[in-house]
Amino acid sequence: MTKLVDALQQQLVQRAAEPTLKNVAEHDWLTGTAVANLVNEVKAAVRARDLHFGDVVLLALENDKRVVILEQALFELGIIAHPIAPSSGKTIIQNEFAEYHYQAMIIEETLTAAFDHDENFHQETFTIEGAMTYNFFRYRHAQASTGEDQAPTEQAIALMLNTSGTTGKPKRVGLTHAQVYHAAVHIGQSQGLSATDTNMLVMPVFHINAQLISILGTRVSGGRLVVAPKFSAREFWRQVATHQVTWVSIVPTIIGILQMNANALAEYTKYQDAIQLQYVRSASFSLPEERWRAFEATFGVPVLEGYGMTEAASLITLNPKDHPKIGTVGLPIATDIALLHDGEITKDAHQVGEILLRGEHVITDYVDSNPASFI
Repeated sequence: MTKLVDALQQQLVQRAAEPTLKNVAEHDWLTGTAVANLVNEVKAAVRARDLHFGDVVLLALENDKRVVILEQALFELGIIAHPIAPSSGKTIIQNEFAEYHYQAMIIEETLTAAFDHDENFHQETFTIEGAMTYNFFRYRHAQASTGEDQAPTEQAIALMLNTSGTTGKPKRVGLTHAQVYHAAVHIGQSQGLSATDTNMLVMPVFHINAQLISILGTRVSGGRLVVAPKFSAREFWRQVATHQVTWVSIVPTIIGILQMNANALAEYTKYQDAIQLQYVRSASFSLPEERWRAFEATFGVPVLEGYGMTEAASLITLNPKDHPKIGTVGLPIATDIALLHDGEITKDAHQVGEILLRGEHVITDYVDSNPASFI
């Protein structure tokens, strides 16, 4: 097994009888033992559907604890999880399969009607513990499977995600077990995470921030994870208080909404004595200084701004917890950073250029090779 798989399994062992995973709408937590049992059930169901090491399963799923369980099962089998937005719709999903010939997909119930009578797919839905349903569809024109059932290697791809495509066609980023593990470890170390922490996932699970910062950063460091279906201004502070959340990863837009939404402000007043939130982590785009200061003044919760991207497993820089500097994305975290300025590599300050990255969690090529992006 890989270090990633070992770390996820070890978390469940260490939390065998302890609260480990739940959805925000649920009263009871799953213990580590309960999660481990569910992972094993999903593994058995996936094996029964003739999936093997190196196969790709596209996941078009909303936020839910079943995604966390499913992905661990896929990691343990050496099967590649490829999350995309459920809102992508039938045409985009069809195009993914027509171009790349993945083996299968697991999709939201709202998408199943679109594929029920699609001759290119065969439905083999399964239910775990009589409660968690996975709408599984096999692609009839999939590329040949390896047919091998073997433990994943460190260099095997664990997660595949599409880039945003803001500068052209989205690229497929394949993050290996080793890269994902190293990123998760560095996330935990940079934030001082431990088994006493509780994270609430509000970012969408098809985004690298949710996958690495919230889910795997929390799990590899031994903490508890509570999953919200999405961010809700009305529910945020109640959820944070009720589930004893100690940190959460969000974006500047959410920070702004919490400051301006009347329902959010009223709920903060109602629950502030029970809130244990130590800080929020902000990324995706720059947080204006005035919004940063206003958030901390209003809620008494520090903001740690960072910078990441899919190609670096969501981890490049982060402000230190004890000395954050407003208006910056912080310091490099296990990442070498330089600038390509006028054709020369420089680490000098106050330069404009192309950012260069290197690290044990940074990719060295795209799934579809693009040498021009690397030097």
